[in-house]
Amino acid sequence: MRAPLRLLGVGLLAGLLAALLGGCGFHLRNQGEAMHFSRLHLEGTTTGSFPQGLQKALRRYPGLTLTDQAASAEVRLQILNERRERVILSLTTAGRVREVTLRERVQFQALTPEGEILLAPAELISERVLSVNDPDTLAKDSEATVIYQQLEADSIHLLLLRLAALQLPRSTTQH
Repeated sequence: MRAPLRLLGVGLLAGLLAALLGGCGFHLRNQGEAMHFSRLHLEGTTTGSFPQGLQKALRRYPGLTLTDQAASAEVRLQILNERRERVILSLTTAGRVREVTLRERVQFQALTPEGEILLAPAELISERVLSVNDPDTLAKDSEATVIYQQLEADSIHLLLLRLAALQLPRSTTQH
């Protein structure tokens, strides 16, 4: 008799928790804003970890289809440039590097299939500071690799947010 009541109590508690989380605006990660378009063509380099990560994120985006032909897309996303930078931030009194800034830069624009600019060329910059210690050179190199991966993921997320905010002209949204 106690087991069914306990199970009922756990079920009610789980339902209440779900209702509270839903009511406060909680949502699962990667469930971003809905795009105002359903077909996108990605242009630019397809080699490297950034374009591949972007393609993967776009394919997983709910309600969005990547097209191979620019003419069949509602939006053409052009990746104009993507690069990683390592800038010396400070030196020790002995002239050795103490801190570096790791930076990911992505330049992009969004166009209609006809070439009308939807989003003028823009640049996203993500950066982190990394302290450097000579005895830990190999560990710092692997840490820099992980930081660059995080910066890349941040840039992809920011780019998806910019796309989600993109409003299409009326003539482009008609099917």
